[in-house]
Amino acid sequence: MMEPQDFWVRVRCDTYNQVSFIKDTLDGFSIQETNFPYICTIFDDASTDGEPDVLMNYLQQHFDVEDKSIARKEETEDYVLIFARNKKNKNCFFAVFFLKYNHYSIKKDKFPYSKEWNNTKYTALCEGDDYWIDPCKLQKQVDFLERNPQYSMVRTNVHRFHQDKGYMEKNFFNHSKRIKDTKEFYTMHTLWLATCTWLFRNIYNDLDYSNRSKDVFYGDIYLLLQLSQLGKVKYLEESTAVYRILGESASHFKSWKNWFYFSWRCKNTRLLFALKYPTLFKTRFWFMELLRVGYRAIRTFDMKCIRIAVKSVISDFYVLFIK
Repeated sequence: MMEPQDFWVRVRCDTYNQVSFIKDTLDGFSIQETNFPYICTIFDDASTDGEPDVLMNYLQQHFDVEDKSIARKEETEDYVLIFARNKKNKNCFFAVFFLKYNHYSIKKDKFPYSKEWNNTKYTALCEGDDYWIDPCKLQKQVDFLERNPQYSMVRTNVHRFHQDKGYMEKNFFNHSKRIKDTKEFYTMHTLWLATCTWLFRNIYNDLDYSNRSKDVFYGDIYLLLQLSQLGKVKYLEESTAVYRILGESASHFKSWKNWFYFSWRCKNTRLLFALKYPTLFKTRFWFMELLRVGYRAIRTFDMKCIRIAVKSVISDFYVLFIK
């Protein structure tokens, strides 16, 4: 069996009730053309829509689950694990965790289950409703980070597929303002950056999640901001993945009220990092957020949101310049 240090990249995929989409995700993992082995840790969070059957059938069809020199099955009170190597792509390995109960609903961490693969040199992310379309995605990103030690992360452009409308919005970030690779840029502008395109140096254990607040995002946005403090963030213009929009989701909303609360929490997350900058940057940050938060609050026509916005502007000024 391969030792954990043999894998250069760990791909983390969290999925729940994505029976209609998970095959695209698995195909995107399997088609990667690399000169290094990579491990895809896939966590099915006790799906109830038949997704576990799709995962099992995919393993049986495309992976050497009977090769006892590599493949293995492990069962605990929390999960069933199947680890195997792709039949055609010898650099591709899957470790699929079939969780026996839903961990998200009880806020239980799944990360320790895959601890033997948590110390790869690089980490990539892709959830079970998104998928990769570029077979060289991992190789391009690893090559860049190998050549450029001053960078901590590589992200790319992305297509967005609107599932309800059946419409593919290509090269989404072409509409964005000029993207820079500095920590100042990401502290000022981070909102949504397509995690399915990310690959970063594995410094996950170094992240600081102290002083948690329900008004702050401690997931991908916090991770990106931490990584931007530790190195530059490279943006590649080609699209390597498709982000699927499924109506109302964690970061896409149909109402201005929900959009306000999401963007307000993003602002609160960026604020934690803005505190570290000189006064001139803090001034720009505060003024920019005054405009953003104020505009989005007014668009809600909701007095509670407007009061939150006013209080936020005042408290941000105090935290940035007086405290």
